Amino acid sequence: MTTDNIIIVDSKTSIHDVVEEINCLIANGSENLIAEIHSPLKCVVKAISIVEIVKRVNTGVNVEIKNSNFLNGECNGSKRRGIATVIIKLERSGNCVHVTK
Repeated sequence: MTTDNIIIVDSKTSIHDVVEEINCLIANGSENLIAEIHSPLKCVVKAISIVEIVKRVNTGVNVEIKNSNFLNGECNGSKRRGIATVIIKLERSGNCVHVTK
């Protein structure tokens, strides 16, 4: 699976910015949206927020975080009728969570 777009999210990224970016990518038919988390203090919160944002922006994308401790997780959506696939993989790396393929 190839990555078409990467959304970099850090402590300075607003929810509005992310929603705008996701809407733009979906409108352009992007197959994959990768949310990359860069924020030692807020990375887990940001990751959870991204999932909730995606659910609100596009209800056709099924997203879930596995593992109740939120240290690891993979969120897969299916591409149906032009709906973008959302992949968020979280792994503990030092003090933060980052995205891996």
